[in-house]
Formats: sequence, structure tokens, C-alpha cells
Amino acid sequence: MNSCISWVNHCWSWGRISKVMAMLFACLLILGNRARAQNEQSDTLLVFFEFDKSVLPQRELSKIDESVETWQRLHRKVLEISIIGYADSSGTTGYNNSLSEARARYIEQYLSGQLRDSSLKFTLAALGESQSGYQSDSLDRKVAIIPRFAPRNLPDPANGLSLVLDRIIELSNIQFVEDRDYMTSQSLSAMPSYVVMLKGAKYDQVHIVGYYNLDGRVLKPTDPRFILSGKRAKVVADYFIEAGLDSSKITYEGAGNSRMVVESPRTVSQMRKNIRVEIFLYTKQ
Repeated sequence: MNSCISWVNHCWSWGRISKVMAMLFACLLILGNRARAQNEQSDTLLVFFEFDKSVLPQRELSKIDESVETWQRLHRKVLEISIIGYADSSGTTGYNNSLSEARARYIEQYLSGQLRDSSLKFTLAALGESQSGYQSDSLDRKVAIIPRFAPRNLPDPANGLSLVLDRIIELSNIQFVEDRDYMTSQSLSAMPSYVVMLKGAKYDQVHIVGYYNLDGRVLKPTDPRFILSGKRAKVVADYFIEAGLDSSKITYEGAGNSRMVVESPRTVSQMRKNIRVEIFLYTKQ
């Protein structure tokens, strides 16, 4: 981010305003990359605060309420919400950083109360005044809300109908050896319980998604580590098929590091939480 700002300052000193705006847009994209999942829909909502305030006026709260209502009406499962707080250039740098953080935390608390989903993950960032000065102060006093949704519809190749997401099962005790596509011995012993669960569940399609542990940039589908996440999903799919589940109802894919359970993992235990597989159950619409 510092390199982005330095570049912008250099361009401003030479009056290259168009390049400044282009670089500013690039910086925003960099910040947003962590919040995006591969092949998933994401809508960004901006809400604006009054001068020196960390509580939204009612007109801005209404924008959040309308978005939440739309998500729920369309049965869109929110997996994660990235919240980025900003401030204008009034006040000291330290104060503006604290104010932008307070704004982000206020939004997190408000959304938690609206959505009431204990599995929902929030990622917060406070950028203070680092991107102020390129528009009016009133537009710098904002928070960006970036939701990430679960895959909602899958095509049913048999009859052309859509399948609607009904349930997500996180295999929290199914873990893989680091940089390998085979499960730990403890995980293998836990797999039969998931077979029993699926045999008793009602669904028309099981979609299995594998993940990789990597803090930083989002992996591209051609990256070997992204490919590994798909191999992990296939391992789970093959296990279910061998256990007697209908292979025609099982699909799988890799999602790389698009949804980290633990950001910036430092311990082996934290890393293993990111090396995981999730099951999405779909029913016919």
C-alpha cells in the first residue's frame, strides 16, 4: 500500500492527474483482492459518515438494511464480509486511523446484529486518511462493505433445472497433510461419521470444495497450490463414492486460498484450519 501512495504522490507532483486516478483505482483493487473468491459474486456497498462520527445516520443505515433484506429474500448465503474504514484528512494521522477503525467496527457490530449468523466471518481494515484528498471530504468519511457469497446455483444437466443451496457442512475435523492431497490419520477415522450424515440427508447434489493455506494474494486457478485444493476435494469425493453414495450427485472443485479461516496463521494448528474441505448440499428449485 505504501508503494501505491508513493507512486500517487510522485504523479501528483508532476500534474499527471489521470495517472493518479488510475493508480488509485489499482490500489483499491489490491485491497479488494483478499475479499474476492474465485467465481463467486461480490457486491460492494459504500456508506458515509458525518464529520468526526463513528455512528451512521439513519439514512445510511437504511442502505445496509435494504442490502441485508435483498440477500435474505434471494436466499444468498453470506460467507464473509470485508469491511474497510476510511477517514478524511482532518485531524492527525493517528486519530484518523483510530476513527476509521471505529467506523469499521461499528459496521461489523451492526451487521452481526442484522444477520445473526455465528458462522459468518468478518475481515476488518482501517486505512485512515491514506486515500483522502482525491474527492470531497464528505466522500472520504466512508466504509466499504464487501460481502462474499456461497455458490448459490448449480446447473442440473439432467433436466436443465437449477439447484439451490440448502446447507453448508464444514468438515472442521477433516484436515490434510501440508502440501499433500491426503488426509491425516485422525481425519480418516472421522470420515465415516460424515458418510452416515450424508446418507441420512435430503439433497439432489453434493458439491465439495477444497481449500489451501496461503496468507497473501489470491491464488490463480493455474497455480499448483490452487490445483492441490481441487485434489483435496476429489479425495473426499472419492471416499464418499467408495462408501456407497451416488456418484452422479457428487461434484467437486478447488477454491485455493479464497476463504481463509485464520488470517495470517502463525501456528501449525492455525494453518491446518485453512487446509480443509467444505460440503455444499443443493436441492432442486
